[in-house]
Amino acid sequence: MMEYFHTTEVMNMIEIYQRGNEAFMSQVTILIMVFGIIATLVAIVIPLFQYLHNRHLVKELRENIAQSEEKIKELISTSNASLESDFQVKIDEVTKKLNDFSDFVEDKKELIDLKAKTANADIDVNIKTLENATENAIANSQLFSNPKWIKAQSESRTNKLKAINLYQELFNDFPRNPLIFQALGILYYYLKEYDKSLELFKEILIDDDTNHYALLMVGKSYVALEQYEEAEQCLIRASYANISHCIELAKLYINQGKFDLAERTLSRADNFTVVSEGNDYKPSKVLSAVIQELKHNEGLAKEVLLESGANKKQVVNELKGIRQPSVLKDLLSIFE
Repeated sequence: MMEYFHTTEVMNMIEIYQRGNEAFMSQVTILIMVFGIIATLVAIVIPLFQYLHNRHLVKELRENIAQSEEKIKELISTSNASLESDFQVKIDEVTKKLNDFSDFVEDKKELIDLKAKTANADIDVNIKTLENATENAIANSQLFSNPKWIKAQSESRTNKLKAINLYQELFNDFPRNPLIFQALGILYYYLKEYDKSLELFKEILIDDDTNHYALLMVGKSYVALEQYEEAEQCLIRASYANISHCIELAKLYINQGKFDLAERTLSRADNFTVVSEGNDYKPSKVLSAVIQELKHNEGLAKEVLLESGANKKQVVNELKGIRQPSVLKDLLSIFE
């Protein structure tokens, strides 16, 4: 059975609904306002806390900056003092070097001037030497083409006396020519007329006291005449003029039993090499072997002799003038 409501009841129900709805909306509005207030507070409080925190950080930062500034000032002050000290030391060092250099220049000024003068003098000497060499070359070419020179050169192998006469005649056309003095001196030396050989080579030294071959032959002539002090002086000069002449000086010392002097002399000629019959050898090593043999170091003597590179014939030739014949026999046994 259908139930009917009166108009008054319907109106009451509508009114109740409206009131409930208003109450609900009012509560919703209040909630919205509460949430809005909370959001506003959050929006205010968070930045406030951040501000306070940042303010604290800024304060710490300022304190750190202040401390850093103090440390920087301290470091700058210390560095400046150190730099000033180091810089002063450097200035002192440079000043000393400049003063030393100034003193050096002052001390060397006279030497530099002297060297400049010497250089100019050397130029003059070299020009004079060149002029003399040119004159000698012209004179020598005339000498070498002279029939008497050619004949004397040929006769010197077979008839030394005839060659001597021819050479002496050449002085008429070529007075005081060193090559004629030398040729005559060699002939007299091989004829064992050592006093004549000595005088002829001395004539060369009158005009040229640096002629190393003349110094050598004067020394050898003195040795043959048993004038050993004079021989030593000439051979020393010869050895410094030409390193190959150290060999003759060393032979003199060996014959006198002066082995230390002989070894020192030979050390200067250690790189001197002779080429003979297609074979290269070092005469200084041959004589070093002689010294070891005379010291009774037979094993070392043979070892050094092998190092020389000399063959039997060359050893015999180098030992000419050594007065201990038994040494030659002992050394040559290595080739047997």
